[in-house]
Amino acid sequence: MNEPTQVSAVGLRLAVCLYAVVAGLTEWDSGDDAGAVVVLRLSGPGFRAFEATWKRSPHPALCLGLRLAAVVDPSEGLYRVEL
Repeated sequence: MNEPTQVSAVGLRLAVCLYAVVAGLTEWDSGDDAGAVVVLRLSGPGFRAFEATWKRSPHPALCLGLRLAAVVDPSEGLYRVEL
């Protein structure tokens, strides 16, 4: 789950090797709302890489392999990405 306030307080700030890579991307449309389901692979020094799913509004920059700045709390699996 993505909880920006908690992550900002305890998370690891972006460094050269700390990033989220878009590993999957699908569109969704519920009839009332639409967007993208993004599978992120978060990795960096000092913690085991993990994947997370991010459901968000469409954005033209989103594509497979895109690297995004990230703040991560790996002990809780929390993250915040910047797009």
